[in-house]
Amino acid sequence: MLESTSRYGILRSRLRGFTRTLLDVESIDTRGAGRAWTAVRRVREVLPLLQLSSASVEKVTAKLRRLARRLEDVREPAVALALLDDLLARERRGRQAATRVRETLEEEGKRARANFARKKVAHDVQRIVARLTDELEGLHAEGDSRTQLRDLQWAARARVARRAADLKVAIQAAGSVYLASRLADVRAALRKLYFGAELAAEITPSVTASEVRALVRAQALLGQLLDVQTVIDRVRHVQSTLATPDLKAWRDLDALIIPLETRCRALHARFVRERTALVALCDHLVAGAPAAVTIKRKVG
Repeated sequence: MLESTSRYGILRSRLRGFTRTLLDVESIDTRGAGRAWTAVRRVREVLPLLQLSSASVEKVTAKLRRLARRLEDVREPAVALALLDDLLARERRGRQAATRVRETLEEEGKRARANFARKKVAHDVQRIVARLTDELEGLHAEGDSRTQLRDLQWAARARVARRAADLKVAIQAAGSVYLASRLADVRAALRKLYFGAELAAEITPSVTASEVRALVRAQALLGQLLDVQTVIDRVRHVQSTLATPDLKAWRDLDALIIPLETRCRALHARFVRERTALVALCDHLVAGAPAAVTIKRKVG
């Protein structure tokens, strides 16, 4: 196995991505929050498979989860604002009411960025980098035995198979009716499968690059849909906070929601058309599950 697909090589590449996007916390803007979130998630994905000290992994993972939540909080209002601007560039009605929504999103974004810029976040990032650097040096000194590499491949394949089965269940539970909460469950399962498949494709031929690309496309589609739903939810929230009955303001806000809901329906229809292929991919990945072994392994 090449160094790039050894335990040392896999962690080194992900740690580089993490430090490149997160070491200077104050420089992260709303656009970079998405890239930083991905870097955090990639580190989280690999840690349970490296056969490190469980106590060390648990502490770092807890910090990574907290960091990912804060990055998501920074990203979400920025994406919603961009979608709102795109809508207003094409729609005349509702522009005055959109000011209320924009103010809400801007305030939410400011709070999220302020929360993220606190010293505790920078401290957590530095602690994570220090801990993972120590682990990286240990992996480099230790090297990999054939058994360790075989276990790494086995765990990666098993994780992909389990997550593919979970995604299929989520897709079936979502059905053909548009329910945002169930589609959010599908997206969460799809994200987990994508990161697992991306890692598995590096270290085992059981997952191909074309399969990973298919997961990327499906994830992008659901991401667009749920981002639009986020804007709808924000508009509805503003409607509910109107201090006095204001029929014009209510109608203007409805005028914003109508094209957003139309876009949601179109994206959902596309997902329904493409889900058969996604389910087939899940079946294929489940079929590639490794044979059971006597040693219990944590595959996440």
